Amino acid sequence: MVDNEEFITALTRIPGNTMCCDCSSQEYLTWASSNVGVVVCNECVGGHRALGEHISEARCAHLGVCT
Repeated sequence: MVDNEEFITALTRIPGNTMCCDCSSQEYLTWASSNVGVVVCNECVGGHRALGEHISEARCAHLGVCT
């Protein structure tokens, strides 16, 4: 099983994943949608959570900094 940090490192190496998939922000990228394969900022993660885990599984990218 891949740990969280390895997963996020691999995810951010995908072209386009250096910014939020929704608003293109390059700041506060502390979330990822693990089943969609994109990174999400703190401002946009609420929308992904509202979709439900069957659509977008919001996952904290950095343990200890997500609320």
